[in-house]
Amino acid sequence: METRRLAPRRGPWTETTRTLIECLRCREVCEDTVTHALRVGGSAAEDERIGAWLDCADVCRTTATFIRRGSALAGRTAGIAADLCERAAEACAPFAGDGALAACAQTCRRCAAWCRRLAALDIERAA
Repeated sequence: METRRLAPRRGPWTETTRTLIECLRCREVCEDTVTHALRVGGSAAEDERIGAWLDCADVCRTTATFIRRGSALAGRTAGIAADLCERAAEACAPFAGDGALAACAQTCRRCAAWCRRLAALDIERAA
């Protein structure tokens, strides 16, 4: 009996699922980064940077929730999430030597890229 491998699914389902996963990761990393920044202190703990990471975490949580329940607004929140993820990554930039902040920047940029892809889809039509 011959076994055929199925090609990986492509299209809106994979885009939304991957974006959901990246948003959840980004939320967690941004919240962990706030804790890390407060522990190390200094300029990493400035209100503006903390705000960028918390804003990113909040919008990623919201976007993940919208994706989970199939909201027609998921693409719109993903677009906002992409912008805030980039802002959070920029808040990490001055601390490239700090492993936690470098990881945060990388996670935020990856999430931003997936969110932009989702935002470009017509979710209402794809659902």
